[in-house]
Amino acid sequence: ANVGSGRNICLAFSPGGTILATGSQDRTIKRWDFEAEKEIATLTGHLMGVTSVTFSPDGQHVASSSADGTARLWSVQSKKEVRVFRGHSGWLHDVCFSANGKQIATAGWDRTIRLWNSETGQKLLTLRGSSKPVLGCAISADSRRLVGACGDGTIQVWDVERALNPEKFIPHWVVKSAQLKDDKQGQTLREITAYMASHISEERP
Repeated sequence: ANVGSGRNICLAFSPGGTILATGSQDRTIKRWDFEAEKEIATLTGHLMGVTSVTFSPDGQHVASSSADGTARLWSVQSKKEVRVFRGHSGWLHDVCFSANGKQIATAGWDRTIRLWNSETGQKLLTLRGSSKPVLGCAISADSRRLVGACGDGTIQVWDVERALNPEKFIPHWVVKSAQLKDDKQGQTLREITAYMASHISEERP
């Protein structure tokens, strides 16, 4: 399938696995019927390239982040923009939902992670600690911890309720993205996709 006029940067499946969302340098988000390889919708509103897309846990919304410094929430049913999350300075690298869908986290070039109420758009927290841009973010299943994959070579974990200074885990490589999930024993696992520091530019793209 031809998925856009620009280079595609990111993609995500819906919870049911039947719909694929793609984000592109051409500033659009597209939704696809995966089996039919058919475009369902094109979402427009970002002013620069889309850097991350994700579905809400109930599959009713898509969240996106962009080099324009905003995150946006889109209705799957109406195919329209629901709200815009503004506050970062510089572009965003990642966006994610909490397990209950009530919160959204964003990771940015401005070295912060921000936590938002997805239903009202209210900013709940601004979390700092990285000396370089935050490249990825994840919220634990119980919504108590927020994890950032940072360009300074650390994975930082914040206690959301207490907004404590982050614990630091220092890997051998600069972390590109991080994801939390629960295994069958209910233990929280940190899955880390890492690239050597030389693979990540120190300059703003």
